[in-house]
Amino acid sequence: MLDDAKRKAYLKAMDITEWQLRDPQIVEDIETVPVLNELEIKRPKPEVNIDQPVKALESLIANGLIPLNQGSKNGLLVVLSEERKSLRPESRELISKMLKGIHFLPSETGFAVIGDKAETASETVNLESIKAILVFGNEAGRRLVRVAGARIVPGSEVFSLHNRSIVVTWHPDELINSNQNKKQAWADLKQLVQFFNND
Repeated sequence: MLDDAKRKAYLKAMDITEWQLRDPQIVEDIETVPVLNELEIKRPKPEVNIDQPVKALESLIANGLIPLNQGSKNGLLVVLSEERKSLRPESRELISKMLKGIHFLPSETGFAVIGDKAETASETVNLESIKAILVFGNEAGRRLVRVAGARIVPGSEVFSLHNRSIVVTWHPDELINSNQNKKQAWADLKQLVQFFNND
């Protein structure tokens, strides 16, 4: 049986906030997991090894992300939650204006949805051609962390998925009648452009 100190060390290492054990007898005592300081963790950029192309491509698959179109030609992936992927006509028009405002053609942008769990899908998003991810809605952003494995970049407030920067902004339905939300969304889009310019 795990003592409390070891259990806390494991939970911290796995970034788990709650733990419920069904049967405490099945957990065996193993060596203590070292506690890592987030600033010391270095995440290398994915490298494509020509000797192992299949393995390299698999590492860029994003769990739970299902494509809505043929993919991105401009390096941008737009993500919506499964429940909020059906957009009103004015919301579609707003997304189009937002993307054109930062010089991204919607026809060249990849679109995907994320569900609430990493289900096995016949088609998933490969992030190989993606430079940054724009997420519409907080629920979709939380799912990128919980389902797809997005993590905060050490020493910053920015999240990334396989070294692709993520910007989470308001869902377009929440922007239609709110100038305050539109101002924040514009600031988020400018941050997205900075990620592309710094790449």
